[in-house]
Amino acid sequence: MIEDGFTGDPQADIDSIIVTDPGGGTIATLGDFEYLERWRDFFAQIPGSPDIGTFTATVTSGSLSGTATDIHSTSRAIPVPDTATMSPATGTTVTSKTPLFSWAPVDYNETTMYYRLTIYNMSDERVWASDWEREWYSCVVPDGILVPGEQYQWRIRATDSSEWEDVQNRSNSEWLTFTMDAVPHHSAMPALDPDGWGAVYGATAEYNWVDLWVKVVDHDGVAYDGSSHVVTATFPDSTVYQLELDSSDDGYYFGVGLEEPMAPGDYPITFTVTDPDGNIATFVDTMTVIALSPPNENTLTPSNQYPIQQHITASFDDVYVNGVLYEDFDVASFGELDQGNWEYVDYDDVYIQDQMLKITRNNCPGPCDSFLQFTAPASVNTIQAKIAIDSVSSHAPVAGIEGVFYNNGNHDVYANIMISKNEFDENHVVRYHVFELIISDDFISMNSLAEGELMTVSPGTAVTASIDWDGADFTFDADGNTDVYTSVGDINPVEDPQGRGKKLVIDLPVKTDDTSPTLTWDPVPNANHYRVRIFNTYDNSQIWKGHYAAETSYTVPPGVLLPNTGYTYQIEARESNSPLDVDNRSQAPLSRSDFSFWTGEESPDPFIEFDSSGVQTWNNSYTGPYLSFWIKVHDPQGVPSNIETVKVTFPGGSAEEILYLNSVSSSTSGYYSSDSFLPIEDGIYTFTVIDKDGNESTKTEDFTSNPIGYPDETLMSPVPFTLVNDTAVEFDWEDVPGVTFYRVEIYDIDYNRIYRFATTESYYSLPAGFLAEGTLYRYRITTRREFFSDNIDNGSTSPWNNSVMFTFMTTPVAGGVNAPMIDPGDLGVSVVHVYNPGTEASEYLLQFDVNIIDLDGVPENIESVRVTYPDTITTLDLFVWDRISSSEGSFWNMERYDDPGNIPQGTYTIRVTDFDGNWVELTDDLIVNELPMPTNVTPVQDSTVPNITPLIDWDDVPDATR
Repeated sequence: MIEDGFTGDPQADIDSIIVTDPGGGTIATLGDFEYLERWRDFFAQIPGSPDIGTFTATVTSGSLSGTATDIHSTSRAIPVPDTATMSPATGTTVTSKTPLFSWAPVDYNETTMYYRLTIYNMSDERVWASDWEREWYSCVVPDGILVPGEQYQWRIRATDSSEWEDVQNRSNSEWLTFTMDAVPHHSAMPALDPDGWGAVYGATAEYNWVDLWVKVVDHDGVAYDGSSHVVTATFPDSTVYQLELDSSDDGYYFGVGLEEPMAPGDYPITFTVTDPDGNIATFVDTMTVIALSPPNENTLTPSNQYPIQQHITASFDDVYVNGVLYEDFDVASFGELDQGNWEYVDYDDVYIQDQMLKITRNNCPGPCDSFLQFTAPASVNTIQAKIAIDSVSSHAPVAGIEGVFYNNGNHDVYANIMISKNEFDENHVVRYHVFELIISDDFISMNSLAEGELMTVSPGTAVTASIDWDGADFTFDADGNTDVYTSVGDINPVEDPQGRGKKLVIDLPVKTDDTSPTLTWDPVPNANHYRVRIFNTYDNSQIWKGHYAAETSYTVPPGVLLPNTGYTYQIEARESNSPLDVDNRSQAPLSRSDFSFWTGEESPDPFIEFDSSGVQTWNNSYTGPYLSFWIKVHDPQGVPSNIETVKVTFPGGSAEEILYLNSVSSSTSGYYSSDSFLPIEDGIYTFTVIDKDGNESTKTEDFTSNPIGYPDETLMSPVPFTLVNDTAVEFDWEDVPGVTFYRVEIYDIDYNRIYRFATTESYYSLPAGFLAEGTLYRYRITTRREFFSDNIDNGSTSPWNNSVMFTFMTTPVAGGVNAPMIDPGDLGVSVVHVYNPGTEASEYLLQFDVNIIDLDGVPENIESVRVTYPDTITTLDLFVWDRISSSEGSFWNMERYDDPGNIPQGTYTIRVTDFDGNWVELTDDLIVNELPMPTNVTPVQDSTVPNITPLIDWDDVPDATR
């Protein structure tokens, strides 16, 4: 890129461009470049993989010249995004004013991936591009970007950084085309989802505010930058605030700062959203103010002030630089020193006493240092000083010499020699360290290259310590005790973007033992649960949030935080019980940057979280109460790839159950679960995880059972197969004694849960806009005796299983011309012999299973699939079991019988009717001939098989034909 400071015409006035590789060879000249006038860029592509190292570009124009360098540190073969997973597909006509583009992540786990959507017109001119976004798989283009009736092409780029100058590798998908509809629309009704938030009164030690946050749901799309919708909040005094999109939380937000605290009471706040077509939705959240005091900063850990106040004072004297006396501090005050030798002086912590330099620090909760920095650090290769610790609080604070000395082609290399108190006695120890300083978009990390101990001295003893860098080796010396580190990689000038330089320093670090620190705090009066948030090194991006519990400590799981990396944190107190609506919160510390910490090395051990569950009883109309186990397993070496076994042992070792992978949460975590129909026991349950390296972790739960009932399925509304004729839905069910909260859980046709609404009432009114028109949904009601914040011990479900969840249609899809068809497949009407897992008794399922085909849409155009029994009176409706394609689906239902002799035999009639009045019938004759259950089935339950192609075997079943 030619910067704007060049006043000539780049295309006409640039005389030469020469690009050289790390070996000094020329790999591109002016003739290889294409000039992109819009960006003032010269662009060239060179086949092959680049060498690792520094590339140099030199540009000349007449007597002017400019040079820039860039380091290529890593070569990665990033897969090309798969167009088969990208939507809209080539040739699609897009009807929304704010169209949605989506894609699947590339299969690459070696680094964080960033994605960018770019749209060009058919003349190869860029029309719009998103930013580079981390682990991002969909984008809604803002209104007004794309012209109605015009054709466009689009693609996805995948890279290993969000900053262009830091990108080391990228891949591009193939181009796909689409056409904007001549009259695009935005007719769907929007909705506002507070997701347990809405209006929340907040407090810290010094100020108060009101959080306003809602998520906009719109099935015609919400623009990537939030510009498509206007969201406002109106206070009781008619003051109106406009919310802006907060991309980090996927919602619209505004924080209202308050000059004075709000009085306790109820404050109804009205949220309003308006979409591009002028459709409006409102939501009123009554904020009940009960102010919470913030967590006490003085008791937060990790920190330098609790449980002890860390401090250090050190003396420095007789400083030599490159073998020549640089400063002996034989002056009465700091002002008498040669000021040209030093910079970045903190006069409160650095002073002269007894003709020695003193550096002290005792007032920082997070990592901090005080120092005297050398001017012209690039010319400083050897530093020697006499150093002694005068007083120190513990083994954590250190005093010594440190600096950035060279760049190895990847990162700056940092070295220090430090004195600290011994951890186990009163003596002082001298150690050295060499490490890479890894600076990225989000983090600063240290990768250790070498470390060692040079000597031990008695407290207060001065040590003559030095670092010598000769351009290839470091020599560390403490009173003649030496060690050498020989550099590996390139030797380049330092970059030092943060100006760390070289210095005499004292440091009060806050460093955890590993990457799984435990954060603690004191209880906050009236708080019912807490939230832990962890932010990146620069404190500008949240990278983890955990803990929804009432406990005042939280251990961050391994695999979340990077080793030897800096983070900040925040503790948030909330008055509500999770997952109910939050009205009040408080947080500490006041300044997160004051409470940072550095992680240690990665722990190799797996880790168990109960995730508000662990052991619980679960109840339903089919099995009755049974034990259910649910935990989250973490392992920094990979989940499930590095997990050997997960199990739970019953109280007293009476029984054991294996837990199996339920779902993967990330590359280093996953949920493991199991249901048990062994007798329910109270007492200590022990969960154990063993990884493939033999590392083991256990966690116990003291469990008390108290099964809770469930809503009667026959009294739930909407009843199965309801046509609501609206996107607003009223859910209702009977009260369950002992309940703390219910959840209305709504699933799409493919059993993906899309909403879960918590309520303490036995009904829920879902406003219009959350659900799409012409769409089938499934739902169930779950009931809990305890809150998530108190760890769930007892829950229930109605209906009893996901496979039999009630279904409903929002609005009909009509106007088709095709009649439906029925394919009975191999089953049609059949009888299945099963065991009830709760009673272990035989049961017989009268089962109906047919495929329905309708070119006008399945299930959208299907009004009903109804079975009439042989008596011609009894009927049963079938529901969608599985969607095979947009025009075909499997419909299923069943009835249970204890005695196969009671199952009606004869002719069953299956009738399918669509929303256009078309119908078709099929008959199937049933003859009941009970088959016994298979016996001697192997592998047996919870056994381990030797390979991924196990042999499944069983004894022959009499009268079975297949």
